[in-house]
Amino acid sequence: MEPVRLGVNVDHIATLREARRSREPDPVAAAILAEMAGADQITIHLRGDRRHIQDRDVDLLRRSITTRLNLEAAATPQMVTIASTYKPDTVTLVPERREEITTEGGLDVLLNQNLVRKTAQDLRAAGCDVSVFVDPDYDQIKAIAKLEIGLIEINTAKYSEAIKPDQAAAGSDVAVTLAVRVREVPPFEFRYGGFYDTERGIGGIADFVSHNVLGGARTAGLRTRYDSDLREVRAYFSQPPMRLLPLKSVAAAFFRREAQTDFLTDRKGISANMEYRLGEKNIVGAGYRFEWVHTYEKVPDPVFPFDVRLRVAPLTAS
Repeated sequence: MEPVRLGVNVDHIATLREARRSREPDPVAAAILAEMAGADQITIHLRGDRRHIQDRDVDLLRRSITTRLNLEAAATPQMVTIASTYKPDTVTLVPERREEITTEGGLDVLLNQNLVRKTAQDLRAAGCDVSVFVDPDYDQIKAIAKLEIGLIEINTAKYSEAIKPDQAAAGSDVAVTLAVRVREVPPFEFRYGGFYDTERGIGGIADFVSHNVLGGARTAGLRTRYDSDLREVRAYFSQPPMRLLPLKSVAAAFFRREAQTDFLTDRKGISANMEYRLGEKNIVGAGYRFEWVHTYEKVPDPVFPFDVRLRVAPLTAS
């Protein structure tokens, strides 16, 4: 018997995003988190009216996840073209009605045999496996078998919506038992580590991370570095984009000592950086740093000591 594999549907992450008319929550981020937690497949439904999942999501998911991508879609020429472009691992044919809130039943294969056969042939030619979402009805399943479609997804609505055991069995000869173990993303996380190499010397990192429900995180941390030429301590706080303030921001306070042959330079200060994403490929960033710089001799000259103190406040943009 093959082991049970877990598929995760991220459609309604996108429903929340579209309702808010914002970039978050992001179904792509949710899919990556599900994959990291052990999911074997990511499922999305690209509806004709694009009410939740968008073409952009299909493109990004195809390029970002390493598990299987299952695209639910209506049996239309437009969806065959989209599947041929993005090449999901599996295309599951589902019925669609514009007035429904979510998919309410399985595809009627008996009524649409010619359409399902032609769509399945076109999808296989594009390199996609084909599945059909169907009600737990023996005649429907037998019709799928005649079309030589080797995968089916059974509509378990009656089972999952049942309150009593006898209601779950009513109207269906298919018994369904699911056992799922999900590893949740912890709301808080402490991370630490260190490094050593011949150029950077030794260093360490300690982060305290506060996750939101999709893994975006506020991070407070401390980083250190120590070698013969450079010693540095940096405390920082990172804030992901928010709905009212769609900027990624990082604030830091630092102390840094740079060593030359005869001189030492101490730098201490604060910095703030912000990034704003324009579309999918462009980022506009700006930063401000205010620091106190003190350069002096390792061994002060008793007559003419070299001691320079500066205040530097550069503004950067990219």
